[in-house]
Amino acid sequence: MLTSAEEIYPGRVVMLDANLFDVDACSTGSPSTRSHYCVCIEAGEGVYCWLPINSGDSPGRLPIFREEKRGHPNWVNNPKKRSSQGVSYYHPSQIWRLGLATTLTASVHDLSTPERPNSVETGCLARIKSECSRALLRAHLLPAG
Repeated sequence: MLTSAEEIYPGRVVMLDANLFDVDACSTGSPSTRSHYCVCIEAGEGVYCWLPINSGDSPGRLPIFREEKRGHPNWVNNPKKRSSQGVSYYHPSQIWRLGLATTLTASVHDLSTPERPNSVETGCLARIKSECSRALLRAHLLPAG
């Protein structure tokens, strides 16, 4: 669980519970209403853009490979899909724009710690930001959830 803004930065991965905020009001793409690992792709002035991550592949989703992940084994190994060999997926049109209070509250189920944070490598983050650039621009127009 996150406790402060200092724990949130681009590349940080946190489990966020979308049942704890109005995901329809603060998301681009098709919003989901359950818990997801999310990659912070932008952080600034109390507002954060998060990319929800999925455990399974489907049309339009792009991979994050096990070798690009760091942190808790549940994040790195993707144990829900044992056949995935640690690969997780994201849709480049889905971004959640959240304020600090919402981010802290929604992280209630996260198992990472400041000493051992979940994250993606710098190269992976750069690729994600490039692939999500259009959605990120649209997210800037949304109110923070």
